[in-house]
Amino acid sequence: MSELGERLIASLKEASQNPDGVKKHEISEVRRIRSKLNMSVREFAETFHLPKRTVEKWDMQDTGLTGAASTLMKIIDRNPKAVLQALQE
Repeated sequence: MSELGERLIASLKEASQNPDGVKKHEISEVRRIRSKLNMSVREFAETFHLPKRTVEKWDMQDTGLTGAASTLMKIIDRNPKAVLQALQE
């Protein structure tokens, strides 16, 4: 299995260990990750195939991350190139 596949499986296992099935991600983390990548909201949304309005809501702290979105943010934070590679396939 590829490294990306192993990371995805590990992240999914971690997400499934939450007893209520919802894992909150710090909203400020989305802005931190986006800033770390030196991307505007538009660039981040387009690059990672996310709705621009959703990223704006995360930045404004109107909406929190749960489930798959939280897992995706962890992977983007740790290895954005892997996500980009997966999106290009």
